[in-house]
Amino acid sequence: MAVSGPMPARQAAPANPRVLIGMDGSMGSQEALVWALDVLGAQCGVLILAKVVHFDATDDATRSDIAAATQRLASSADHAEGTVGVVNSAVLAGPPAEALR
Repeated sequence: MAVSGPMPARQAAPANPRVLIGMDGSMGSQEALVWALDVLGAQCGVLILAKVVHFDATDDATRSDIAAATQRLASSADHAEGTVGVVNSAVLAGPPAEALR
């Protein structure tokens, strides 16, 4: 079946996109960060680095997993500073696929 009529309008890509990178400590996540910095650089409006921890990490009185994740994200954010517009980081709890939505 053919459909005729005007094509729907395309939305323009954002001038300065937000980019979310899940930082799980793997080589792949580090490569994603390097790629984003190399390819997008100053065109990236906001770079969000996120580390997902398990639910139980929020119940731990010492919050050691959260502290370790925060430290790793800070290190990665330092690497990105000055290359992109804004760098934010977030420690999230739960299943990674759901937490990173």
